[in-house]
Amino acid sequence: MKKQPQVVMITQWNEWTQKRWTVAEGAKKKFLGETVRAGGTYFVDLFNQEFNRDIAPMLAGHTDNRYYQMVGHIRRFKGVRSPQAAGSPQTLSMDGLFDDWAKIMPLYQDYAGDTAHRNWLRSDNAETYKNNSGRNDIIASKVAYDADHLYFMAQAQTKLTSHTDPNWMLLYIDSDQNKSTGWEGYDYAMNMKVIRSNLTTVSKFSGGKWISVGKAKLAYAGDRLEIRVARNLVAQTGDKIDFDFHWADNSQKLNDISEFFLNGDSAPDRRFNYRFSTRKFQKR
Repeated sequence: MKKQPQVVMITQWNEWTQKRWTVAEGAKKKFLGETVRAGGTYFVDLFNQEFNRDIAPMLAGHTDNRYYQMVGHIRRFKGVRSPQAAGSPQTLSMDGLFDDWAKIMPLYQDYAGDTAHRNWLRSDNAETYKNNSGRNDIIASKVAYDADHLYFMAQAQTKLTSHTDPNWMLLYIDSDQNKSTGWEGYDYAMNMKVIRSNLTTVSKFSGGKWISVGKAKLAYAGDRLEIRVARNLVAQTGDKIDFDFHWADNSQKLNDISEFFLNGDSAPDRRFNYRFSTRKFQKR
């Protein structure tokens, strides 16, 4: 009889140990495909990539792959809410006032505090890890649409820095929801180059690089910004609108997905995306 567990314990997180064991007298042990006999050595936990059960992301090697495996298993175990469909079409004013965004749903949220600067000694006290790239802490965003345009709003925890800052409030769009196209799935990006405080560029990933394909209206004030882009510039011309999107601020290197979890801020966290759709989702 199959039983459904009520509680699952996850081990291990950030242990970073390579424990050495010796095979007891009269015993033998399989390790790395070889038989280790009495008195021989074998390792457990984090010896290498294959024999590794630690979930915490690492700078090199498996990066955050183990983390995503954990998330996938948790979702299968606990279930997930169905995505919330977009509301009816709305034409918004690009005035930097944001009052008209109050009625727009859904609201996409992100954790606050992601931009805390770091200055910590390594465990062996031989080196200090510093990272001061945290700048605009993105905490919320929304999307609206009408017959001709898409509208994007992002909100930071505090007042936004100037649009003249490098890699300022980048917006990535996966227009076909296909990871195999574009850069890491993202086909379009906005704010790769901000022309002025009320005008920005739309870029498309083609031939291994980002190329400018048009312009979009921009407005920002206080802790918020809004962008209006023509739907045909980002391949959303059909009756139904479906795309994924991701915000990132102050990436130190473009075209490196690890920037989403190393520098500046990213919303949603890491390699996750927000999904916008005018389809009605079935309950799960």
